[in-house]
Amino acid sequence: MIELTVTLTDQQLAEIAEQAAALVATGPQEGTPWLNVTDAAERLRCNKDRIYDLIALGKLHPHRDGRRVLLHRDDLDATSKGETDDLVSIPTWRCALACRLLPRAGGG
Repeated sequence: MIELTVTLTDQQLAEIAEQAAALVATGPQEGTPWLNVTDAAERLRCNKDRIYDLIALGKLHPHRDGRRVLLHRDDLDATSKGETDDLVSIPTWRCALACRLLPRAGGG
């Protein structure tokens, strides 16, 4: 175990406290604009199944990196602000059932 003792002047301590307060005020620095499904769910404050539902409904546009599903922050922000077309809030199973029952365009 290493023990380290640091002696600071009041001025140095005040500067450190000022810098720490500035870092806390700005919040965490966002790196990449791409989030995985877990992080996307946290950002939208929903569960992961809801993210997969929004992808299946075409409301979110994922990018695949191998097996990973990545979503862009801008897409998530637009979804949370209701800026996507016809954001559906009903459960997916109801959408799937309704789609099967509705007549297809073009008479098919």
